[in-house]
Amino acid sequence: PYGGWGRDITATMNVIEELCRRSTAVGSGYIYGACYAGMNLVETASEEQRQEWLPQVARGEMLFSYGLTEPDAGADLASVTTAAARDGDIVRINGAKRFVCDTAKDIVLSMQQVMGAYGYVEDFDMERYVRDVLVMPIIGGSSAIQRNNISNRLKLAKK
Repeated sequence: PYGGWGRDITATMNVIEELCRRSTAVGSGYIYGACYAGMNLVETASEEQRQEWLPQVARGEMLFSYGLTEPDAGADLASVTTAAARDGDIVRINGAKRFVCDTAKDIVLSMQQVMGAYGYVEDFDMERYVRDVLVMPIIGGSSAIQRNNISNRLKLAKK
């Protein structure tokens, strides 16, 4: 009713598995739209919000993503202390954030060192993980680019 395909979780996971079979870069756009946006909005948004936002997500007009990583919380959402508050035309964010791409890169490159050649040979999954994590900042942009994109999207004042 909102312009999407209305797939259930099993069908969604099957699509993701097929898209990511060779590279998460291929499946990431679908994950952002179908899961981060679609499923979360269907489950948590008011009917008014669903009617406004879900058609925009389905048409690819609304970007939707989130990251939960803080230095002291990791991905434990209940432990996140960062908060945002609008102050006139500015959104003030209080807290610390370690960008997910940076964390993933640290982990994968450390594992590549431990696993040696397995991290370089296409016959092993480790090579794909290294390749995927190294391309994610290029696909999503650097942290500075992402901050600019978010500011532009929210029409915030530039400093």
